[in-house]
Parts: sequence; structure tokens; C-alpha cells
Amino acid sequence: MVLSMGWGLYVYKNAIIPLYVSPGHAVFYSLAVVTARERRLQAHAPAITRAVLILGSLYASASFLFLHDTRGTLWWLIASILIIRILDLLSLPIPPTAISPSPRPATSPPN
Repeated sequence: MVLSMGWGLYVYKNAIIPLYVSPGHAVFYSLAVVTARERRLQAHAPAITRAVLILGSLYASASFLFLHDTRGTLWWLIASILIIRILDLLSLPIPPTAISPSPRPATSPPN
């Protein structure tokens, strides 16, 4: 809604957002969460991520070259940078203090 009506990045026919759009996004994101928890897919996560980045870049490049889609290419660049940054953050070692809370100081009983 913000991207279409607020920023004008895309428009719907008749200028009205169809009723199925919001529930459709909810279903899509729910499926993404469930899929991300699948152990079989987690084992292949690096290969899947690499394939998404390569295929997405090829698609964005073709759209830019043949369809002159500058906005789509810009959004793909932003998305791919975010994906790479998140992967960099996930590969950082987690210090033990981030996992277990620090011990609380002992408090004296009330008088």
C-alpha cells in the first residue's frame, strides 16, 4: 500500500488495491517462514542463496537491458545488498555473552 499509493512505484488497474492483495502477502510470508524452518532446505541454504542471487541478477540485468526497467534493477540491487549484508552478519561468531544473560548481582533481603 505504501509503495503503490504513497510512493507511486506501481499502480493497480482502476487505482484500487484488490482485496486479495493483503491476505496474499500474509500467506506468502507465512509460507516463507515455514519453508525457512525446513531442515532439508537449511542444509542447502548456501547453494539456494547463491542461486537466488545469480538468477535474480541475470533477470534484473535482462530486464534492464531489454525492457529498460530501471526501478526493478534498482530494487534488485538494494535487495541483493541486503541479502549479502545479512549473510555477513549471520557468519559472525556470536560471543558467549550474547547467548547467556549476564549474572545479576545478589540483592540483600529487605530489612
